[in-house]
Amino acid sequence: MQWNRNGIFVCFTISGGDASCYQVTPNTGTLTGNQFCSDAIASGNGYSFSVTDCHGCPPVVISALEVNCDCPTVARDFTSAPIDVCRNEMTPADISFDASNEFLDPDDVLCYFLHSGNNVPLATNSVEPVFGFNPGNMVIGQTYFICPVAGNDDGSGCVDFSDPCLDIGECVEVVFNPLPTATLSGTVGICQGDDPELMINLTGTGPWDITYRNAIGTIFNETATSSSIYSGCDAK
Repeated sequence: MQWNRNGIFVCFTISGGDASCYQVTPNTGTLTGNQFCSDAIASGNGYSFSVTDCHGCPPVVISALEVNCDCPTVARDFTSAPIDVCRNEMTPADISFDASNEFLDPDDVLCYFLHSGNNVPLATNSVEPVFGFNPGNMVIGQTYFICPVAGNDDGSGCVDFSDPCLDIGECVEVVFNPLPTATLSGTVGICQGDDPELMINLTGTGPWDITYRNAIGTIFNETATSSSIYSGCDAK
């Protein structure tokens, strides 16, 4: 279980059965692959989740009559606007935050983690909210979340995510964008007096800033929103 100021979250990993069609009932939470995290459950309430797959196998029930958590731990909140970085860049360390309500027990630590929206860590950082793109478990262009988190130290300098008094602060969205590429093609040879036709095929996320130079050294700067054709004497 995880806890924050909004309530208690029940998170678990599903195994066995058909992983392509896992089902959790009631669907009051987020199921990502084989990872499920419930919506917030108020302290003092119970929960019951039935886990199965699309083949109608007997369900596994995960339940508790009552969960209680009276925890003073409060992480700081990020207040930054969404972040966009290229896939070969790290996220900035100076993310703005509000620590006015932050409270740590003597055995608590504050660290940072990256997740895809289900509070399941894809990466952690015990020092600063700096993360890079990992092709092993991340997707270019998808929205991820960087969050401050406070709780008992797991021995590595970051929190023990099984700590029932874990608190996750407000997060900031981050998108890792593809690197742009440009491929030049067009006229190989022209007759004297003719204008060349040059095409630049672009990939990545536009708009693109393009700088090119002709044979006599004149530099041109253009802004493109799609694949662009440049023709005329200026491009000679």
